Amino acid sequence: MAIVKLGSAKNITELAQRLYGLDAQDTRLATAAKALAAANPTLPADLSTLPATTAVVMPAVGGLTPAPGAASAVPQDVDLLDLVRSVGDASARIVTAAESTSAPAPDTARAALLQPFAAAQPALKLVPAAAQEVDPNKLSAQLKVLSGSVEAFVKQHGG
Repeated sequence: MAIVKLGSAKNITELAQRLYGLDAQDTRLATAAKALAAANPTLPADLSTLPATTAVVMPAVGGLTPAPGAASAVPQDVDLLDLVRSVGDASARIVTAAESTSAPAPDTARAALLQPFAAAQPALKLVPAAAQEVDPNKLSAQLKVLSGSVEAFVKQHGG
């Protein structure tokens, strides 16, 4: 099974068409869509609500080969600069929200993506961590340093 990026697919059928290079009249499309749905049971019916970079399991389907346009999402293929930029953007948004004393808008797509991980936690039998006191001023200062480091990294390595 490969791990690929969702891309701009709006539903499982459209995703199957793109990943396996099938047209809408291909009789194998239903089989490919069913295999994708089984391999990704947490995907919503409306895929347009998810980020294009969402990782999707692409199962092997008898008689079908992956289309050349199926963008890999395996860790060694992740663009480090994009990852660093994402960390920097998140850090900057947290600092901005903290300084404006208004909470950021809830990210429902992110919450939906994290739900399967939250549901799996009891099975992992993790020992609960002790609650830690957080100094908001110290945290804000640390996030500002992180944001500055990200900006410097991106400027030096990615332009």
